[in-house]
Amino acid sequence: MSSPPLVLLKLGGSLITEKDSRRVVRRELLRALAREIGKAVRDGHRLIVGHGSGSFGHPEAAAAGLDEGIDDRNQLPGVVQTQEAARELHREVLGALSDAGAPPFSLLPGSLLVTESGVPANLFPEPVLLALSIKLLPVLCGDVVLDRDRGVSICSTESVLLALANRLVMDREPIARAVWLGTTDGVYDADGRTVPELDRSRWEAMEASRSTEGIDVTGGIVLRVETALLLADLGIPSVICDGREPEHLLPALAGEPVGGTLVPETTS
Repeated sequence: MSSPPLVLLKLGGSLITEKDSRRVVRRELLRALAREIGKAVRDGHRLIVGHGSGSFGHPEAAAAGLDEGIDDRNQLPGVVQTQEAARELHREVLGALSDAGAPPFSLLPGSLLVTESGVPANLFPEPVLLALSIKLLPVLCGDVVLDRDRGVSICSTESVLLALANRLVMDREPIARAVWLGTTDGVYDADGRTVPELDRSRWEAMEASRSTEGIDVTGGIVLRVETALLLADLGIPSVICDGREPEHLLPALAGEPVGGTLVPETTS
């Protein structure tokens, strides 16, 4: 009997933390989401979970000037501090999932991939697949990773999930969809209304008019959409939806309508 296809699930950093308050977790919401993930795992869903850093890690990375890598030994403590901040939140997520019976298996990107000029260049997917094979829940996050040109780079959760999807598709591991949970009901147009479906041409038109029409692109939505469009090119549809409604999670994982913005797979 074949295994069900994978679903990629991203918990936005602005969803599970207070982004305006340094290192503050929205524990009640995180636990509610974890309970839904636990139900999904018990129902037989095969998930790979990634989470953003929110108010953990970003200030440390900015203070150390890690955006463009390192060129001075004085930046090395900043690498350690950034990783430790990201891991503090990662431990919170792991704890909530464990309490919900998920059960989580931590896979930090710094041990799975390297980048080149900030772009993932080599990824080792076997630990992810082995964790899934024994019914563990792989849990990833954004991380400081080693970079062939820059020494280190900041690798977002979106970049990790996209690199992983590219490799799994290459290895013929089916991925049913990606679910992106944030603090908005999908992507908003210039009038603040949810765009129900988004493809590359529509997004490019919205991007071109951002400065004049005031499209809401806060909360990392640009990176989220651009990643979803690249996944669509791989044949993987996405839904970008409101994670503040945990009861939407299970239907979203099953591909049922939950509002938000659908990014359908690209048709040739």
